[in-house]
Amino acid sequence: DYAEIGRLNRLFHMTLYRKAPNRRLLSLVEGGLWEEERFLRFNLEAMGLGKLSQEDHRDLLRAAQARDIALTVTKLQNHLNRGVEVITRY
Repeated sequence: DYAEIGRLNRLFHMTLYRKAPNRRLLSLVEGGLWEEERFLRFNLEAMGLGKLSQEDHRDLLRAAQARDIALTVTKLQNHLNRGVEVITRY
């Protein structure tokens, strides 16, 4: 269910970001995630991002649970950049 995958993706990312002090920026990010959610609902399967994104999310979660901020930020940057590259190619 790609609608559910998109919803869970948005919730996962907002959980990572929620401690950021800039509420306005968080609001803008969440708005962008809503837009991405709609896009992913229709295009995720065709792009082949699903499995790769889930592995990225698991790695991000492990790094965050270990409270390794530098590693978490690096993994997040890689995840976001990979998504941008795939969407741009698509």
